Amino acid sequence: MGSRREQTWYHSRKKRAFTVCFAATSLMITGACAPNAGEPAPAEPVLSIDRSGDPVVARVDGSPIYQLDVRRAAEAQGLIGDTDAIEPGDPMFKTTLDDLIDQRLLALDALRSGVANDPEAQKRLAAAQDRILGNYRVERHLADIVTDEAVRDLYEAQRALAGSGEERRLRRIVVADEAKAQEILRRLTDEEDFDALIEEYSASGTLLDASGDMGWVSRNMLSGAVAAQGFSTPVGGRSAPFQVVETWQIIEVIDTRTPQSRSFSEVREDIERFMTYEAVQTLMTDLRGRADIERVSLDELMPPEPDETTPEETVEEETQPE
Repeated sequence: MGSRREQTWYHSRKKRAFTVCFAATSLMITGACAPNAGEPAPAEPVLSIDRSGDPVVARVDGSPIYQLDVRRAAEAQGLIGDTDAIEPGDPMFKTTLDDLIDQRLLALDALRSGVANDPEAQKRLAAAQDRILGNYRVERHLADIVTDEAVRDLYEAQRALAGSGEERRLRRIVVADEAKAQEILRRLTDEEDFDALIEEYSASGTLLDASGDMGWVSRNMLSGAVAAQGFSTPVGGRSAPFQVVETWQIIEVIDTRTPQSRSFSEVREDIERFMTYEAVQTLMTDLRGRADIERVSLDELMPPEPDETTPEETVEEETQPE
């Protein structure tokens, strides 16, 4: 059957479809003033981007596609991991580049034909811009916080403090309001699958954090209500919904253990996962605290109820014959 990477590439080829994705987004967001129908599309996006050191691997009507674009697309499709190599001579590279060429052709045609100016296209571009900038903001934040030095420091600190203390494997669901948390807890109590609920509520945009798994943690790695609930809930059980700042959380205790003297390499992944989760939560709490957030009430969103008043019947007088 070949390696896992080869199988992934094969199945990706079977499922290949044309999509105007990142390439189209980058062209249209930066090209806010799209050309009129019939005019040639610009060979470059309107905003100049420094791509020095990133080789051009193809041009479509003069519009360049870079080697790093191919790598990012392959990662997004799950064809390679973030540490895997992909070279221009690889079949996977050629396939991914073909996809990007198709995307660029469609994006340029959208600009030429004026489709990019459609209201629906502009709405989708705005949503895509939010996702891209939001994800990139998180990436930059994690690059500053979850460094090799910080991970090592936390390991050394925890090793000094842990001794023979208990560690627990936790996972949690985080939502914005208590009613939604109670609904999720009810479904969990009815034996619905935890991972399936994470996927369902994440897809609906309800969850504030979709990762769920907190890994192995000690009590002193957590703070406040999270530590209290995580270490008072029985193993295999779930906490009642509890409030943390502007969120409501449910914790499930998967397992418990008494830590042994474990090496840095054995616990590094758990520490990075924990630090990533905490870094994102801290960032979002800070942003929420500084922002002016106004939620539209449900009553305002509901359509007005129909008027049930019955109009008075009009009785026409019969005309009597003379």
